[in-house]
Amino acid sequence: MAQSFQHAMAENESEGESSVSEEAVQEKKVPEKPSPKKIENPAVEKAGSKAAVSKPGFFSNATAAIRNDYLTNYRRNCFIVFVFALLLLGGIAFNYFRHGELFRKDISLQGGVSITISRGDLDRTAMLNALSKDYPKSDINVRELQSVGVNTGIVIESSDLSEQQIISSINSNFENLHLTASDYTVQMMSATLGQAFFRQTIFSVLIAFGLMALTVFIYFRIPIPSFFVVLCAFLDVVGTVFVISLSNMRISSAGISALLVLIGYSVTTDILLTARALHGRYATLNENIMLALRTGMNMTLTTIAALMAAYVFAESELIKQIMLIMIIGLCFDMVFTWFMNVGILRMYLDHRESAQKAKHNQN
Repeated sequence: MAQSFQHAMAENESEGESSVSEEAVQEKKVPEKPSPKKIENPAVEKAGSKAAVSKPGFFSNATAAIRNDYLTNYRRNCFIVFVFALLLLGGIAFNYFRHGELFRKDISLQGGVSITISRGDLDRTAMLNALSKDYPKSDINVRELQSVGVNTGIVIESSDLSEQQIISSINSNFENLHLTASDYTVQMMSATLGQAFFRQTIFSVLIAFGLMALTVFIYFRIPIPSFFVVLCAFLDVVGTVFVISLSNMRISSAGISALLVLIGYSVTTDILLTARALHGRYATLNENIMLALRTGMNMTLTTIAALMAAYVFAESELIKQIMLIMIIGLCFDMVFTWFMNVGILRMYLDHRESAQKAKHNQN
């Protein structure tokens, strides 16, 4: 009996302690935090419920696809541009054998007479048709003079007509003009002097090109990349000359100087590409090429924009010709540098790396 009584007392004490502990827990229970307010905007609610993940858009996907194709199919791109370069060379050769010259020259390079008539009421097309009718086999060029978009006169150039022949033809076809010696100015260049000047100009271009090639070889001291830097600069000039001959443009001494400037400018992008590919700061060749591409394209496009502005607002025909030749050459430079030269460099560096690995495995 005594043991059962003690056992019952122990159970009562434990129940009392558990009830006391439950009451203490209920007294010390922390009140619940108020629930956060609901976000009315579903877009904000979605952003608040989980971290926003930016999905690439159409432009990003297209850019990535173009970049991947550019870096992967460099052999294909190089082959296409190489065939394009052969077509340009073939076109220039065909034009030379057909006309006996690479491009048409004005009187400053072949000699002749230039007559400037400072009257704004003259029609260039009518003047050219009248002169061509009287002298169908002669080399005649008529161009307009403009000032702030307004015609101020015309310039008549011919390599095989005299001043008297041109003026008499104009007076006979345009009776209301009655030109006298005080109505126009004449500039004459002998054929011998013009041809000598042209030979000297071409010789200067060849010397400049040779010195540029020598500088490139000294800088890189690697024959194959240096050779293709020079080749791309040469193809820039070839493409420009092809467009000039195709458009029947008459090149003056200023146009030859523009080709000199083009040689110097176009080779800079090829040097930039080759230097970044051979001695780039990134570990991978693709990153070095893309860095060179961004820098070179920014340089070229900003230069083309400046040249186009000068071409539009310039009044001098010589300045317009220089700007146009530079624009054409830089467009070809983008093609030959970033498609053909990139492919050649990639193939050269891949071959060199595989040769080094084979040599290392043999050792």
